[in-house]
This record gives sequence, C-alpha cells and structure tokens, in this order.
Amino acid sequence: MKILFLVLFIFVSGPGHATIQDSNYEAPHQDLIMAKLLNDCDLTTRIPPKQLSSRVVIDRVDQGIIDIYYTTHVNYFVKIDQGVFDEYVAIVNSSQTYSSYAVTKIDCGQKK
Repeated sequence: MKILFLVLFIFVSGPGHATIQDSNYEAPHQDLIMAKLLNDCDLTTRIPPKQLSSRVVIDRVDQGIIDIYYTTHVNYFVKIDQGVFDEYVAIVNSSQTYSSYAVTKIDCGQKK
C-alpha cells in the first residue's frame, strides 16, 4: 500500500510551474506570463499556450547594470462551449531587471 501511494505521488507531482510551448524563457518568467494570461485573458488551462515570437531589447544602463525588455506573441485558447474554443494571440510586454521579472503590459484582444 505504501508503494502505491509513493507511485501515485510521483506521477501526480509534476513540475511546479506551468510551461509555455516553444518558449526558451526561464521558469519564473513563464510563470508570470501564465499568471497574467489566466487572470486577464481567460486562458483555458487544458490547452497550453504557445509562444509564436519574441523580441528582446537589451538596455545597458550603467556600470554593468543591464535591463532586458521582452515583447512576446503568445497563442492561447478560450473555452466557449464543450469542445469549442476561440483562438487568440496575446502580446505580452515584460522586463527583467537584475534577476527579477515583471509583466508590464498585456494585450489579449487579438482574435486569430
């Protein structure tokens, strides 16, 4: 019985963060983008979002300080009815200063 619980625990406890398909961002950055999609865009979690493109701008501020700004296009789905989904493309603006990430703006309204 203990072995059964151990096996179930191993299979149920997956990775601790949600992933965006085809994204090379670090896990905390993906988590912030996923949280914004869930809160602001009514993302359906059963179909994972997919990163379509990204643009990275590196700003060398002063004395080795670097700020990084990201513009990311993410494809995601919103459930309309049972088995019926609308497909959207969100534009996410985010930044990285030091080692912390922030989502500065998200535009959910572009239906594909």
